Amino acid sequence: DIDLALDAGKRLPVQNIDEVISVVRETNIPYKVEVVDFHNVSGEMQNSINKDGVIWKNLNKCVTLLH
Repeated sequence: DIDLALDAGKRLPVQNIDEVISVVRETNIPYKVEVVDFHNVSGEMQNSINKDGVIWKNLNKCVTLLH
């Protein structure tokens, strides 16, 4: 599976997360994809993301892939 942690520098509105989930569902990615807001997870999870995550795209907004 693929875990996406969205980091916009602040907590995102639920509508933004839902939009990303909708876009991901429309792709042909042959894996289960989970989408979370980096600023809406525990400090322990944020530390894990920062330690083990891979930055996928960085344009003032960052998407981190965990594998």
